[in-house]
Amino acid sequence: MKRFNIVLLITSLVLFFALVSGVPAHAIMFICGDTAAAAAGGVPDLASYATSTGSTSSLTIAAPAGIASGDLLVAIVGNDATNPGDCTFSDNVTDWTFGGCTGSSSSDSCVALYYKTAGSSEGAVTVTSTVSVNWGFFLRVTGADTSDVVNASLFENQSGRTSHIITAVTTDADDCLVLFGFSYDGSDGTPYTVSGTGWGQVGSTLLVGDSSGVVGQRDQESLGAGVNAGVATTLSDGSAHFQLAINSGS
Repeated sequence: MKRFNIVLLITSLVLFFALVSGVPAHAIMFICGDTAAAAAGGVPDLASYATSTGSTSSLTIAAPAGIASGDLLVAIVGNDATNPGDCTFSDNVTDWTFGGCTGSSSSDSCVALYYKTAGSSEGAVTVTSTVSVNWGFFLRVTGADTSDVVNASLFENQSGRTSHIITAVTTDADDCLVLFGFSYDGSDGTPYTVSGTGWGQVGSTLLVGDSSGVVGQRDQESLGAGVNAGVATTLSDGSAHFQLAINSGS
């Protein structure tokens, strides 16, 4: 709806200018077409990403390509919770907001979220957990509202199964980018299959030790109820996961 209203306003101004100036409206529309498209904005874009796995408690993920000041940076990390019931990550990454973490005795896995607004100079991010086997994604998102990043989020755990459902979030604004982070108790249930209308997997599944991770994305152009994401594994085991809706900056 915001996109429609902005384009309607620009169109009205163009027609008014044509009327008072005598310049054909179609000529002005051609000149202003790129301006209208830029003003329309839309769903934030997952522009680039990097990944890493490691066998120590400190995991470093290289910066994704193309970071510019004002971009939204998101880190999604996970592991096998060797102390079931504990969240193995915490609010310990300098200058990053801790977006949440989940892990339980039934899932025997853990996943966490961090985010920040990029400054003029950004490099790798290092995340420390309480276990020695970790995986992580470092995402660069453009077009997000970095003053109000999170529209909605939901963190969950599931006990052993082969069909894992990552419950949808409900948004209160149009044009959200929705991400999921999925951590599985094991690296032997591959290949994994991501399902759900509009959902797509980001890159490849990360495998390390007795843990693995998957990230997905979906454009949610209209506010309201979202769509569950599914991850099918070939073996039955537990999982920890979340959905996150990111507000548009338009």
